[in-house]
Amino acid sequence: MLFEVAGAHDAAGREAEAVDLYERALARGLREPHRHRAQLQLASSLRNLGRLDSAATLVAQLRQERTESAAVSAFAALIALDAGLADHAVADLIDALLARATDDDTRLYRAALTRYAAELRGG
Repeated sequence: MLFEVAGAHDAAGREAEAVDLYERALARGLREPHRHRAQLQLASSLRNLGRLDSAATLVAQLRQERTESAAVSAFAALIALDAGLADHAVADLIDALLARATDDDTRLYRAALTRYAAELRGG
C-alpha cells in the first residue's frame, strides 16, 4: 500500500513525500516486481529533487541487477545529464541502444558507434 501511495504522490509532483514513502515501503521488505519499480521511481524522485548522488547510487545498483533494462539506462543518462555529464549520458544511451539493436545498420556501424561512445567518455 505504501508503494501505491508513494506513486500517487510522485505522479502529483510531490516527490519529497513520495521519497519518504518509497523508502518506508522498501524498508518493510517490498517484494518483486514492486521492489524494483519502487527503487526506480525512488531514483527518479531523488533526481527531480536534485539529490543526484543518491539517485546515481541507486541507479548504479539497479544497473547491476537489471542489465537488460532500457528504463534503468535512460534514468542513468538523465542523472548524468543533470550532473553536467552530457557526453557520458549520450555515451551510455549509445551503449544501451547497441546492446539491444539487431538491425543491419547497427551491425554495420557498431564498431564506429562503440568508438564514438568511448570518445565521448574521454577514452
